[in-house]
Amino acid sequence: MCKKGSSVRLRPLFAIYNEKEHKMYVDALEDALNHNGVKNIALAGGYGVGKSSILQGFVKNHEE
Repeated sequence: MCKKGSSVRLRPLFAIYNEKEHKMYVDALEDALNHNGVKNIALAGGYGVGKSSILQGFVKNHEE
């Protein structure tokens, strides 16, 4: 809760790929996709944990 007169700084929660934080998950996703029997993959996690950022990194690696 904010006290009267204090300012609140909000940070936007949009996807920003950070290789240091997300590369291991992108690599795991790529590894899973290279297995023939894989039909479904889920990225699960709470709001703002990086699911969209991981997908952003994956797409960046596969721009063709």
